[in-house]
Amino acid sequence: MAASLNLPFPLLKSTGDDKRDIEVYVEDLVDYCAMNNWYDPSKSTDDAKWIKPDKAMACLKASLTKSARTALKIYYGASICVSGERQKFLRLIQQDDETIGAWESRVRNQATQCEYENFEDELMRDQFIAGLVSEQLRVKLIGKGHRHRDGDRSKVSLREVVENAKAYEATTITNKLMKNARESQQEQVNYSNSQRRQPVNRDRRDFTIPQQTITCSYCGVQHKQPCPAFRKRCNKCGVIGHFARVCKSERSYYKREEKANQIQDELNEELFAVGSNKDN
Repeated sequence: MAASLNLPFPLLKSTGDDKRDIEVYVEDLVDYCAMNNWYDPSKSTDDAKWIKPDKAMACLKASLTKSARTALKIYYGASICVSGERQKFLRLIQQDDETIGAWESRVRNQATQCEYENFEDELMRDQFIAGLVSEQLRVKLIGKGHRHRDGDRSKVSLREVVENAKAYEATTITNKLMKNARESQQEQVNYSNSQRRQPVNRDRRDFTIPQQTITCSYCGVQHKQPCPAFRKRCNKCGVIGHFARVCKSERSYYKREEKANQIQDELNEELFAVGSNKDN
């Protein structure tokens, strides 16, 4: 800030040559902003050069007198092609993601360059309606007519049209949120009902083959329902839970049982014989 004291505050001085006067003023303003670190000429783009554009704009407003502002308006205003600006205005269209408030601002800003004077509000109103994305809203606003239907028959202003459009926008958004919430709730209800209908196997071993059909290692057949070998005893090894056709045991349960019974019978016969000798 100390360096900025050596540079005078920029002022627009009139010498009769408007073009030269403005060029000198712009140079002085840029130098002043650079001394205050508001402007960096080393940047690649013009937008990047203005480090603090708000400070520069405040300086610009403070340095211009009323007469200087009028001179700038006349000088630069003469270069505006009104016909071209009006063509731009008539081609304005609301973007898909653009809010009603943003759309209104674009219409108003472009209309200021068109010099419509007394017809400005009517033309802004008509272009605001014509460029709307929503066909339903457009039809609704067109249906209100050019004038009020009451006794004074006053014209419908842009402000009234915008208020109706904003009310329609808010209602549409609220309705969409309510619809999404209802659909989400219905999906949760459907999911809960489907979960209740599914059978729950409380046994430690799950004998249900999931989804795809494969050959069951417990019964030897393909199925999707609970395995038929569940709680059934194997005819080969005697173990509960599978059929003999898929049994991997090498020894037969029933052969072992028969041999055990034979040994028990022989032992009983020996005991019976010993008991008989003692009695004799």
